[in-house]
Amino acid sequence: MKIITGSILALTLGAAAVSAQTAAVDLSDASKLIRASDLEDGNIYSVQAGIEQSTFGGTTYTTIDTAWDDVGEIEDIMLDQNGQVFGVIAEIGGFLDVGSRDVLLPISEVAVVPEENGKYSFLTRFSQEELKSMPAIN
Repeated sequence: MKIITGSILALTLGAAAVSAQTAAVDLSDASKLIRASDLEDGNIYSVQAGIEQSTFGGTTYTTIDTAWDDVGEIEDIMLDQNGQVFGVIAEIGGFLDVGSRDVLLPISEVAVVPEENGKYSFLTRFSQEELKSMPAIN
């Protein structure tokens, strides 16, 4: 697994500078903001295979459900050239980094879920098999 805290922080700070120029951010309630370091090494869960995007999107998840499958780990966050979050790089499969691969999940395909320890995980509608069939990203 790659150590990515520095790159996430640099990208986040760069995105913040771009955002500050284009739109005002309400900092009066910082509890609604998520630090990149709170996402590092978080889990990726699958709600179940075959959920339609229209059913998955728009739902707010507040806790980890024990019925969800733990399918991977957050490796990195991808931003576009405008500083907007584009997607999540997920490490899928393998054991102790042997046989694992990284895939890109567009931000529209994941939901952020808070954990009890102040960290965050992501939830996707894709099964582990579907994730394993996605193209690898380096």
